[in-house]
Amino acid sequence: MQQSSIDVDRAVGVFGVDGSVLARLVPAGWVRQALVAAGVVSRTRRTSAVLGVYLVLALTLFPEVSVPGVFEKLSGVWGRPGAAVPSKSSLKQRRGSLGAEPLRLLFLRLRGAGAQVPQAQWRGLLVCAWDGTLLAAPDVSAVVEVFGKKGDGKAAASPLVRVLVLVACGSRAVIDAVFDAYSVGERALAERLVPSLRPGMLLLADRGFPGYVLWCRAAGTQAQLCWRVKRNVRLDVHQVLPDGSGLAWWQPSATNLSAAVRSNLPEKMLVRVITGWITVIDERGVRRSESYRLVTTLTDHVQYPAPAVLHLYGRRWQVEVRSKASSACRARPGCAPEPPTGCARRCGLGCAPTSCCGSRPPARPPTHPAPARPRCRK
Repeated sequence: MQQSSIDVDRAVGVFGVDGSVLARLVPAGWVRQALVAAGVVSRTRRTSAVLGVYLVLALTLFPEVSVPGVFEKLSGVWGRPGAAVPSKSSLKQRRGSLGAEPLRLLFLRLRGAGAQVPQAQWRGLLVCAWDGTLLAAPDVSAVVEVFGKKGDGKAAASPLVRVLVLVACGSRAVIDAVFDAYSVGERALAERLVPSLRPGMLLLADRGFPGYVLWCRAAGTQAQLCWRVKRNVRLDVHQVLPDGSGLAWWQPSATNLSAAVRSNLPEKMLVRVITGWITVIDERGVRRSESYRLVTTLTDHVQYPAPAVLHLYGRRWQVEVRSKASSACRARPGCAPEPPTGCARRCGLGCAPTSCCGSRPPARPPTHPAPARPRCRK
């Protein structure tokens, strides 16, 4: 299929999409290429395939606005008497005819854009974090069949989709994302994000993620790790370092892993344990302090002092506030098309530009007293 088979220049020009902020972040040429690669053919009309893609993107940025209202914001036709807004049914039909593939291809091209900024760097490493959220999906039969509903499915207002994102801290650029049914846990989704890790990254994670299997697989990518762990994780400290941290061996529990899984993993992993208190003051001025135990692959205490690592871990909350902002972008049941066959788990319920929406980080940076000294096991 040749690109000329999608004749949308006239429609794009009429509605002024190329002049919008969204079109500058996601060039129309990229959208056309994604449509061609996905095999989507459009006739020359106002609700063209290109405009349909921009509409889906814009809907995630204005969750409180009606679909025709979002189209007006997108196209810039407000106050132009010669340009009429397409009907709601026409917009719904255009959204439904796109399918998931063009958005998936756009996401693959856009992901990670803007990640390599100074704010996301720390001592030569790109600081990233992964975190999950839940999104409400249209309550239609095709979606319910794939994703189900919370509990028995009768009391839930709409299906829930669990999303896990890998985000660059500082820029909040999305590096990768995966999603599945509500019944699939975040740790299972994290396994699918491991291939997106690479050398030069430093991955932060909260205590809901660490497990020996996931740690080994993530460390195998040569990315650096700094994860919070629960107190019931046994770590045999064998050397206390001058900054108060300690080197320890992390060994898997003999009862939690099968022999087949254990045979493909190292018998033990060397980690550095850092324990201390972290205090966060949110935008309302509320102070919250909590004891943290971190494990990290950054074993050099001279290059990566324990107080600096504790302070760095506070950046992980930037991902949480972004996830909360993204979860506000809910589906619109009143104008929700039936999902195309086979689109489940492949591409988004919207593919917003990776740096367009997000919330402010906590008003004040985390503070931390000196780390506690771990005890060596005899």
